[in-house]
Amino acid sequence: MGKQITAGELNRHVTLIKYPETPDGRGGRARTPVTVATIWAKFLVPRFAEGVTQGGLSLLITQGVEIRKRTDVERGWRVTEGTHTYDVIHVDQSNNYKTVLTLKEVIH
Repeated sequence: MGKQITAGELNRHVTLIKYPETPDGRGGRARTPVTVATIWAKFLVPRFAEGVTQGGLSLLITQGVEIRKRTDVERGWRVTEGTHTYDVIHVDQSNNYKTVLTLKEVIH
């Protein structure tokens, strides 16, 4: 079942963007960004994980974000907030009232 999100907890404006594949006219496929919605979200405490990549230490920082329940959000979408862009790497739909996204920031 889970706990509901209160309006006061949703304090960051984010945009959900999907990347559907469409034919490119040359036999291939193109991914064109489509803005799905601009909504309110609650950012959770970031999580840090260490690992080893190509013989050196690496650090993965993920950001949890709670939004009101949406069943259309999928892995591979993007979330933007201000000047920050994040890839959706996991979608948790186990709560009846909210969707929890795990994000990884895209560094340009």
